[in-house]
Amino acid sequence: MKSEIITVGNELLSGATLDTNSAYLAEKLSEFGILVSRRTSVPDGVEPIAEAVEEAWRRVALILTTGGLGPTSDDVTKKALARALGKPLVLHEEILKKVEERFRRRGEKMPLVNQNQALLPSGAKWFVNNYGTAPGILIEDGNKRLIALPGVPREMKGIFEEGVIPYLRDVFGAAPPVIRRKLRTTGLAESALYEKIRRVIPEGGGLHFAFLPSYYGVDLRLEVSGREKEEAEKLLEEKLSKIRPLLGDFLYAEGEVSMEQVVGRLLLAAQKKLAAAESCTGGLVAKRITDVPGSSDYFERGVVTYANEAKHQLLGVPQKLFKTVGAVSPEVVERMAKGVRRLAKVDIGIGVTGIAGPGGGSAGKPVGLTFIALSDRKKVWVEKFIFSGDREINRLRGSQAALNMVRLYLLGKLK
Repeated sequence: MKSEIITVGNELLSGATLDTNSAYLAEKLSEFGILVSRRTSVPDGVEPIAEAVEEAWRRVALILTTGGLGPTSDDVTKKALARALGKPLVLHEEILKKVEERFRRRGEKMPLVNQNQALLPSGAKWFVNNYGTAPGILIEDGNKRLIALPGVPREMKGIFEEGVIPYLRDVFGAAPPVIRRKLRTTGLAESALYEKIRRVIPEGGGLHFAFLPSYYGVDLRLEVSGREKEEAEKLLEEKLSKIRPLLGDFLYAEGEVSMEQVVGRLLLAAQKKLAAAESCTGGLVAKRITDVPGSSDYFERGVVTYANEAKHQLLGVPQKLFKTVGAVSPEVVERMAKGVRRLAKVDIGIGVTGIAGPGGGSAGKPVGLTFIALSDRKKVWVEKFIFSGDREINRLRGSQAALNMVRLYLLGKLK
C-alpha cells in the first residue's frame, strides 16, 4: 500500500525548523507494510495545502499531514482540508470541552481563539491529544483515508502512538513487518566501511543495506521486508554474523545504544571512575557522559580549562610548555589527563586539546588538529587527530574520539 506525507509550515521551507516528523512517520508506517511514495512540504496557506492534498488524494489511499492545526491565523490546515475534500468545518462540543478543561487545570481561562481547535471537517473523526490542545483528525471516504496531526513532534508522536497505531492495526491488520538492525561504527569513513564489508553485502530476498554517516561515525542499517518475523530475523542474524568480525574494534554498539552509554556500562563493569579535562571541546565530553542517567556512579568531574592559565593552575601543566610546544601538543594534553586524574583522585583521566577553528590554525598546526590523552595510574596514551575546518564538527568528533579512547582502554584494546 502506498501513502504520502504532507508537512505544513513556512518554517520548514525556510530551514528554520528541521522536519523530523516525516522520518518518524515513514519508519512507523513501514512497520505496517505501508510505503511512503512521496513527501511534500508546503507553506502555511489554504491554497498550497489544498492543492497538495487534492493531488495526493488522486494518487494514494492514505495521506498523513503534520502541522497547521493550531488556533492562530497561520494555522489553516483544516480550512484547506475542507476545501480540498468538500467537507465544511463543524464545531464539536466534546473537543471544545476538553480544550477548556486543559486550560482550567492550568488555572487559566481559555482564549477565544482556541475554539478553532474544536472545528473539524464534516464527518471527520478525531484522535485524543494528551500532550496539547489540537486533536488529530481522521477523514475516511471509501478506501481513501487522511490523517492530520499537529506539527509539534511531541504531540504528533503521542497521538500517533496512542491513537493512530491502534487504528492502523484494526484497519490493516498485521502486515509482514519490516525488521531492522543497526551496527554503529566510529573512526572509519563510509568508503572504508564499505570496502571492509562489500564482499558480504549483496542484497536480495528482501534484504537491504543503508550506510548512515554522521559526525560520530557511520551506522550500517540492515533491513528485511516481505518475510515473516522469524524468517527475517534469521536472515539478518546470518548476515550480521559475517559482518561483525570484519568491523573489529570499529564496531562499538548495536541498535540505538550511544557511545556514552557503552562507556558508562564498561566503567560500571570495571568499577572504575573517570574525570575529564577539556579545552577545545568546551565540556562536551562531560556533557555527553552526564546525559546518561546514573552517570554519577562512574563520572567524578569534568573541568573546562580553556585558557592556558587554567591548565596551569588546575591541572599543573608547566608554563614553559605553552612557550616551547604550545597548548595544542602531546606534551600538554598528557599533563592535562594526568592532572585531572590526580585532582579528582580517580582511576582514569581524559584530556582534550585542539584547534577548533575557524581561526587559530597554521601550516604546522592546522585547524582541526586535536590531541587526546588518557591516563591511568601507570601509563599515559596520546593520540593525534586532524578533523575538518568546521568548529562544531571538530568539537563533536573530538568528543566522540575521546569517549572511544576510554572504550578501547576498558576493553584492553588501546595501543
